[in-house]
Amino acid sequence: VLKFAFRKIVALLHPISPYITEELWSYLKNDGEDLLISQEYPEFSADLVFEKEQGEMNKFIEVVSTIRNLRSSVGLSPKEGISAILKTDEPNMAVYYMNNTDGFAKLAKVTSLNVVSKSESSPDKSLIGATTHTEIFLPMEGVIDLQDQITRLQKELTKTEKEFLKYDKKISNEKFMANAKEEVIAEVKQNHAELSEKMNTLKKSIEDFS
Repeated sequence: VLKFAFRKIVALLHPISPYITEELWSYLKNDGEDLLISQEYPEFSADLVFEKEQGEMNKFIEVVSTIRNLRSSVGLSPKEGISAILKTDEPNMAVYYMNNTDGFAKLAKVTSLNVVSKSESSPDKSLIGATTHTEIFLPMEGVIDLQDQITRLQKELTKTEKEFLKYDKKISNEKFMANAKEEVIAEVKQNHAELSEKMNTLKKSIEDFS
């Protein structure tokens, strides 16, 4: 597959950089093939469109990225193995995830993977993430010090609440809202909304670990 892709890329680039691509072609061509300049230029082929496989891989990448971000959020070592529970109502993705346990192990250090439907009960004391198609739960009991994590989250919540109040007061100030420039008001509203969302996330995390 890699050689096939390289051959097509080199052929596509040939009109732009003929000398280097011709040199590369000498290493990629098959026995009996002529110079690259005499080859047919690549054209679109419907046989090479793999929408199902591409969609599955995109979802897999999303889940792996979410797991890695969750791990990073609590300072877990990249080498430390964890358990993961994935909840999805897409049967094809459930099968795909289970067929790619090696991928989860290598890319997100998931040493134990369980895939269930979204109707199943959620585990307690877990890091939680979600995509549009899959809910991710990483049980943390016995993996991190939960009380230390709660303390850290509470400190972060206190800091966030103070920041939120600054913007909340501005939004509640009719004089400010009437006289401030549009771009300033837009920025205040955006920060207000983002901090509100962050507070809700922190509160939910504290509740989950308590």
